[in-house]
Amino acid sequence: MTLETDILPNGPARLVTDLRKDKFRLDYAGAAILQVTVRLRRGETLLSLRDGGARLIAISKSEGWDRVTQTVRASAVALSPGDTLLMKGTICAADRAGVAPVAVGEGALQALMRRDAHVICPIRDFQIQFEPAIALTWLDATDDERPPAPTVDGPEALRNGPPAGRPRKLAFEATVDELIITFRPQFSRYHR
Repeated sequence: MTLETDILPNGPARLVTDLRKDKFRLDYAGAAILQVTVRLRRGETLLSLRDGGARLIAISKSEGWDRVTQTVRASAVALSPGDTLLMKGTICAADRAGVAPVAVGEGALQALMRRDAHVICPIRDFQIQFEPAIALTWLDATDDERPPAPTVDGPEALRNGPPAGRPRKLAFEATVDELIITFRPQFSRYHR
């Protein structure tokens, strides 16, 4: 089941940043489809970007008319030598009101673990791709404030969706200097 492609925008997602909380998100078709929190790793210590003297930078660029591709580059400025960024986030497909995720067990959200690490959401007909490749795990929807704990392991389990009655969000955690996120709306119509 997919939403009517006529009501889904064929344009870039809206990038929303909260510099005070070191967070950013992508909103598409009335829902937050990607939410990311950024922390600074200095040696073994985790700091907020502000405490580490750095600042979040998230830049969005889109190209194309019918076949829209949006690239978001997330990093930080004023890092000290040896600093890395810990980016934790969730990806979910939300219902039309953007209130709750849609059912995943019926194939609404599939993660295809390949070298290019991407997630396809057939309900909202979009693809999100990460560079560098990141590991994805299923996350309980009520556990948003806790570190992601895998409920299902391995690429095959991610392809098949969570067990019946399980949550509908995918979580990731990546230690990087920069995370590049590619968003493709109306994926089945224009990008396959």
